[in-house]
Amino acid sequence: MKMDKKIALGIVAPLMFLTTVPETAEESGSALELSANVAVVSDYRFRGISLSDKDIAIQGGIDLSHESGFFIGTWASSIDDYAGANTELDLYG
Repeated sequence: MKMDKKIALGIVAPLMFLTTVPETAEESGSALELSANVAVVSDYRFRGISLSDKDIAIQGGIDLSHESGFFIGTWASSIDDYAGANTELDLYG
């Protein structure tokens, strides 16, 4: 498990240094806006409990919004093995 996180960190870390300027809806003529985020954190905690077993966690999300106010998105994080899962995945809208 720890080797998998080191490999993932080696892939994600260089991506953190790439920056893009989001194109606004006015510039593109589109009513939709897409945004994304990524993070590498030293410990993923929820309500004081470490969900990553006090190890690093890789997190990221993607959001799609419309000028009308409608939006959908997803956010994910690596976690320590919980009920056979190694990833937390949240969907919202």
